[in-house]
Amino acid sequence: MTVSKRPKLTYSFAALGLTIAILIFVYLEITNFDRLGEISVALILILCPPALLSVVFLDIQPHSVEIAIGWLIIGILNAGLYGAIGASVSKHFCKSD
Repeated sequence: MTVSKRPKLTYSFAALGLTIAILIFVYLEITNFDRLGEISVALILILCPPALLSVVFLDIQPHSVEIAIGWLIIGILNAGLYGAIGASVSKHFCKSD
């Protein structure tokens, strides 16, 4: 069973979006949610726009299940965003099978 290029590219972009969100969360956990510089915040918001939702989590304790669930939601939203970008790219650049 082979998957055509268009869905494969869409799924690959979605996986990339989820991976980016996971890496950001892991970085924040490792650095103990220390204050980030302006460049770091800009880079995070460019790579993971749903990370803006983390403002809602200001009252949640770091290193808790609640913050992990919140970042899981951000990761799913970022995967959806990247998947939509991947679908658009594949629609325009991959020829039909």
